[in-house]
Amino acid sequence: MREEEKSSDSVKKSGRYTIVGFDLDTTGRKLEDDICHIGGFYRSQKGENVTYSQYIMPNRTPNPAARQAFSIRVVNIGRSRILKDLSTGEVLKTKTEISGLKDFLNWLEKAGAGTDGVILTSHEQDRKILVPLFIKSLERSHLLQQCSDIIKGFCNSTDVISSISNKELITSLSLRSLCKTVLRDTNLPTSRAVHRCQRVIEILYKLSDPEIQSKEKIPSQDQTETRETSTSAETETRETLTPAETETRETSTPAETETRETSTLAETETRETLTPAVTESKETSTPAETETRENSTPAETEARETSTPAETESKETSTPAEIKTSPTMSSLETTGLTEPQQKKLQESILLFVTTLEEERENLCKLEKTDKIQSTLRPVFEDRLGEGWKVRERMLRIRRALAEANVGYKKLEESRRSGKLNQVLEPVNLQEEEKNELLKILEKHFKGSCKVH
Repeated sequence: MREEEKSSDSVKKSGRYTIVGFDLDTTGRKLEDDICHIGGFYRSQKGENVTYSQYIMPNRTPNPAARQAFSIRVVNIGRSRILKDLSTGEVLKTKTEISGLKDFLNWLEKAGAGTDGVILTSHEQDRKILVPLFIKSLERSHLLQQCSDIIKGFCNSTDVISSISNKELITSLSLRSLCKTVLRDTNLPTSRAVHRCQRVIEILYKLSDPEIQSKEKIPSQDQTETRETSTSAETETRETLTPAETETRETSTPAETETRETSTLAETETRETLTPAVTESKETSTPAETETRENSTPAETEARETSTPAETESKETSTPAEIKTSPTMSSLETTGLTEPQQKKLQESILLFVTTLEEERENLCKLEKTDKIQSTLRPVFEDRLGEGWKVRERMLRIRRALAEANVGYKKLEESRRSGKLNQVLEPVNLQEEEKNELLKILEKHFKGSCKVH
């Protein structure tokens, strides 16, 4: 255990790693679900965007929520199965799970060449399921050893963003909200895994450099405080000046009115005297201008035709220079991050990195929790068929019981011995939810006693 802790600390504090965005499209949000799409993205030292996208034929059929979220569907044609994109209607090219995972690991190995390894960064707000599901797929394909040689750690970008961002500006950690507040673009695609992992890296790059934030007008905490103090000072100044300004306006109103009336009359007379002359000059100049335009049209046409290639070449050569000098996100897409920026980003991410061993332990805990939840299904099955609000609440209560290691047998024994309240005390639930749980348990066990 001490050796594992030392290796974990060395990964977190030292070394030079390649930060790779990583995401999956799956058939559901359970550990037994399959991978449908693997997406990867990283930015090289030269500033080039390198992406990975591979669809995998799942053994399971995507559930309705997955079909709606990822726009994919499994279609059966006789004895064969195909994966179809619902938005475009095209048939997607797929591989088997083991072939797709091997291909992804080979791509990661190339991405981490010249560094100490790769750190996979994903974005999950609620239940962290992507990395455990990925590790379980690697175990099933006997690729865990190859994975440990390439991947040195995993990171959830929500932890990094919440630590380095301005909490007054970024109120939500959802990917769509971050695209709006950080990237300042609400039309960026996020429906596919390859798109989501690219958005995550772009957000992390922008938040890790304060110069980009100032150029993009993303206020920091100090700027927000300065704005608040300046606003209060302006308000006080206005309140003190309001009476004096009112008296000045009231005293100066008659004089200003006379001046405006006289100036308006003078302007009207001037316009009336100037209008005929202007009209005559326009009428006299029209024929000459027309003849000049008609005579010069062929020469101008030839000049335009001859000048078009040169103008095109100048535009093409000037475009890269403009992108390199641009302080926006497009400059990062071509020139890459500087050494201080890369160091800043890596330091922010390494604080929240978990090793492969830690993620495997987390996978074992999740599998144990899922087993306990399956034993509790008879208690909640009547309520799970109700509206989505009730269903979400019941699933949250059932998960809290499983995380507290309270299964069906333990609940049944504690009710017989009269210690049900003591067993439910460490469960992470509110008082209203605990009272509702007690009513559900009483109703269930009374019904089961009548049946027996």
